[in-house]
Amino acid sequence: NGKFEVPLFNKDFVKFFPLIQVGKVYYVLGNKSGFNGNDDGILRVLPAELILFDELPQKLGGNLKLRLNQAQIKKGVLVEVASWIKRKPGQVSLFVEVETKDNEYYSLQTKHSVFPDNSVLAWLDAQKINYKLEIFSVSQNPA
Repeated sequence: NGKFEVPLFNKDFVKFFPLIQVGKVYYVLGNKSGFNGNDDGILRVLPAELILFDELPQKLGGNLKLRLNQAQIKKGVLVEVASWIKRKPGQVSLFVEVETKDNEYYSLQTKHSVFPDNSVLAWLDAQKINYKLEIFSVSQNPA
């Protein structure tokens, strides 16, 4: 989070400027620029891809791994997680690891994929659910 800049020079300008719409929010995939000319401390990202936020569920894939204990399961967490499949379709694989009272773990994976938007992540934080989210462009392989 914080301030950053996405400079569009030469080929980047030709490639990305026609795609930019005023008032729209974009997800930027790219690399940190080595330019320090202004020495203003602002991060500069050289774009490899710009994705409209509205298009993220179709353009990003990954894995969402949840670790649940029995108390969380009893609170109905799995019911909410199951509802995401209908309400939040996407290309992120959903894995659930369940901890038993004997400290054993069982891993479950759904056939369906979801898109964990900000509301999903905020809900997970509010429920104090341990999770790991890996996101990548579907045109690339995860690192």
